[in-house]
Amino acid sequence: MSVSDFLAARADDIIQHAMSTMGTRRLDHYERLGEEASAEQLRAFLRLIIEAARTRDLVPVIEHAERVGRERYESGFEFVEVQGAMNLLEEAIWRELLKLGIAIRWFGEQPELCDALRITCPCDEKDFAMLANALADVLKTN
Repeated sequence: MSVSDFLAARADDIIQHAMSTMGTRRLDHYERLGEEASAEQLRAFLRLIIEAARTRDLVPVIEHAERVGRERYESGFEFVEVQGAMNLLEEAIWRELLKLGIAIRWFGEQPELCDALRITCPCDEKDFAMLANALADVLKTN
């Protein structure tokens, strides 16, 4: 299972966590946008991140961040709010990875979950089986 496939499979959980955390931060403009609009914006950004993980092309992510930053600035958002919303998504992604009890290290051109070092697995049996099967499949093909 590739990193992009893992993120795609966990997308709903990632967005849900980011949205539940949003209320604990001072992101006034995003709160005024409403939960549905904010969640959709995070979903769009997550889709770009997943595609970037698949293609190893960060240009669309960078262009999106620059465009959103400009649009939000022109709409009166504080920089810290825009950065904070993007950080929520990053934290939610790491949270999903950490549920598997893995640490990611760079191993060349196409990082896969087989490149992850299992240090502990504080997740449930279904998550462990998913990780173990993904690692076994990738290792068979190499």
